[in-house]
Amino acid sequence: MLVKNSHYAILKVQKSQESYQSPQEKFNLEEIKDELVKYGEENKLRGLEGRTQRGLDPAGILAVKETMGKIEKVAEALGAKVEDVIKLTNELHIGAIWDKADELAKGENSDIKVWMVAADVTTHEKEKEGDLEKEEFIEDYKRVNKLLDEAIADSQGFAKRAKENLVDSSKKQFKIEGDVPVWRTLIVKE
Repeated sequence: MLVKNSHYAILKVQKSQESYQSPQEKFNLEEIKDELVKYGEENKLRGLEGRTQRGLDPAGILAVKETMGKIEKVAEALGAKVEDVIKLTNELHIGAIWDKADELAKGENSDIKVWMVAADVTTHEKEKEGDLEKEEFIEDYKRVNKLLDEAIADSQGFAKRAKENLVDSSKKQFKIEGDVPVWRTLIVKE
């Protein structure tokens, strides 16, 4: 009887450990969702809470306290005003990318450099595109934070690399047809 109870206790502990998630990870994920919702509401950006399913984008980075603190350090190092970075990021989030295309291509303004860092951080070395499971989001969030730490350590170098990465990526994704940017699509003939 003692053996059965011991076995039962061990199974119960194992079962609870399988479904157990540390309070810190659970709290952080819920906190991140709350911060995304709050930032979205305050800045009239819809759907930011969905970033916990796809990974942070630049607006998502600004919404989350931890990553925003790191962006503030990058902004300071690059000589940008955080308010300008927020304004630019929010404008780009709702479709001003074409209005700002020339400025983005030059990548000379300090607020644009910071945005490029944030944009590059969201995609550089990202292992999975599309919907992320909770554990995948947590790993992606760690990747974003690691890259932001690198950006803090060498803001100028990171901004230069981010610009190169984004310009190269844009050239692959878009083409100009009669002064109109067009998304490149892959056409497969059967």
